[in-house]
Amino acid sequence: MVEYLRTSLFRFAIVGVAATVGDLIVYTVSLAIVGVPLVPAKALGFLTGTTIGFVLNRQWTFRSLEKPARRMLQYFALYSTSMIINVLTNYFLIQVAGGDFSAKAMAFTMSTLLTA
Repeated sequence: MVEYLRTSLFRFAIVGVAATVGDLIVYTVSLAIVGVPLVPAKALGFLTGTTIGFVLNRQWTFRSLEKPARRMLQYFALYSTSMIINVLTNYFLIQVAGGDFSAKAMAFTMSTLLTA
């Protein structure tokens, strides 16, 4: 039982990192390359990270066999509140700190830590 918990915790942490990296990549590409405005770019990144987290945790971390439809609705209902907090925090911090790269990096980090 202890080994299962240790393995699950390790996998959960790896999935969290993967979800954060997915969020960051989509946010950065959307903002810097595609030219998507700040708020939609952050929301798109967050949704990408949330989807990565759901799929990998379900398939790899917890190896769930139940049908995903109901769980997915519950998961995204919970994370919709987190997304609002994440996107608004990111926006507010960028407005306060300025729009340069370091301000965006700090805002991304702080909003992610706040909603992790």
